[in-house]
Amino acid sequence: MHCIRGPLFASKAEWQGSGYGQCMARRKSLRSQFYRAARDLGNIEAIEHGGVSGGAKRYVRRAVYRKTNGLTSSLLRGLGLSGTRRKR
Repeated sequence: MHCIRGPLFASKAEWQGSGYGQCMARRKSLRSQFYRAARDLGNIEAIEHGGVSGGAKRYVRRAVYRKTNGLTSSLLRGLGLSGTRRKR
């Protein structure tokens, strides 16, 4: 969900009725939908083959990969060794 935040120095009462603070769903590309479907299928297969503990192991493993990959890429970016800049 993408939420629109209010102005920096306004009180909540000033911007409450102006549309700030409301959330709307982002449009998702077909590619990201396929990746999500593949990830969900992998989660289901892990649970089928390894039980609930298999699904939990997969969840933990993916969380560790996500954290370490983020740290590695930020380190490489900081050293100027990354090939691409982060999109914003």
